[in-house]
Amino acid sequence: MEILVAAVAVCVAAASMVFAGLQARSTRLQAQSVLEQTSLMQASSELSFNLEVMVRLQEVLLRVADDPQTHQLVWHQDGDENRRPQIASQSILDVLSMALKAVDRLPGFSTNGEDWTSYTRYVLQRSPSLRAEVLKHPEWWPEITPYAHETHTAEDGAGADD
Repeated sequence: MEILVAAVAVCVAAASMVFAGLQARSTRLQAQSVLEQTSLMQASSELSFNLEVMVRLQEVLLRVADDPQTHQLVWHQDGDENRRPQIASQSILDVLSMALKAVDRLPGFSTNGEDWTSYTRYVLQRSPSLRAEVLKHPEWWPEITPYAHETHTAEDGAGADD
């Protein structure tokens, strides 16, 4: 009888250890999931904040561009730089940059990656002024700059064949 009780005790202890191991694994997986969700929420919050700041900045810049007196006061110049067409061009680049950044940072949005990279190439191939703006200020749009270089190089190569 003592052997039977000892055998049952060993089985219960072994089952308890297996259950504790499974519980520890489950806890680790849950903690990993929470960490991933927190990281994703942080990236999403950063991108949302960045987008909101970008929208507000564009609104202000467009108002400044529309008023000659304010434009002169802010930019101290009378030329076409920082006028509505240039700000609109920069706004397009800002949106493309934000989309490419979201592709890199948000797993759910990354399914759109091929669409956004393809569209970025399309825009830069068809707009020499946007491409020139990116190449003039590569630090403003680091996500777009490689595509501008790629498109610029491809165009240079095509021009050499003509």
